[in-house]
Amino acid sequence: MTRDKNLEIARLQKEVSDYIGMGADSLVFNYEEVPNGGIKLFVITLNERHNQSFLFHQTSGSDKLDALNHMLDYVRTYKERTSSYTIQWSARGDSDLETSYFRAKNVMEALDKLFYDRDPNSIIVFSVMLNPITGGGGGGGATPTANCPMSPSTSPSRSALPMWTWPAMCITLCICIGSRPHAWRCRNDSYQRSTTGVNKG
Repeated sequence: MTRDKNLEIARLQKEVSDYIGMGADSLVFNYEEVPNGGIKLFVITLNERHNQSFLFHQTSGSDKLDALNHMLDYVRTYKERTSSYTIQWSARGDSDLETSYFRAKNVMEALDKLFYDRDPNSIIVFSVMLNPITGGGGGGGATPTANCPMSPSTSPSRSALPMWTWPAMCITLCICIGSRPHAWRCRNDSYQRSTTGVNKG
């Protein structure tokens, strides 16, 4: 019996969604043809509550099925091969500070996922944090340092922001300088977390 390609695509997309742990209404599978042949697949996560979308991962293949199979290979093991990052940011002109979470190989890949399909001047990044490793030894990360004093002057500048500190935790924190999204200074510092706008990418 000839395999129905559309049914196979639907089956693989559901399997990818199940591994990510998000329903079909929270994911978008975007397929783009490559000029020299082949397909690029972009899996995008949706957060309708906060009206936001982020890149989860991208793969390529000879056709949709091939790209989907590469995506399935990725989601089966991505937690063991990537690190977890927390990014605090806000839309330019918006007073709300958003907190989003990404799995990525490094800081730049996490930022690429945040900026995917966005005007880089439309948002301001305040901090990027490499989260501590939990559970079965995730995909790398920073080593916590005990007894890190929290100083409000070192947290992202935001007035009347409800925060609490992760105790005894020092890691590398990159803070955006002014309004330039790609101008960074990195330092060992404590991290504070806002409850406003939690997203996953």
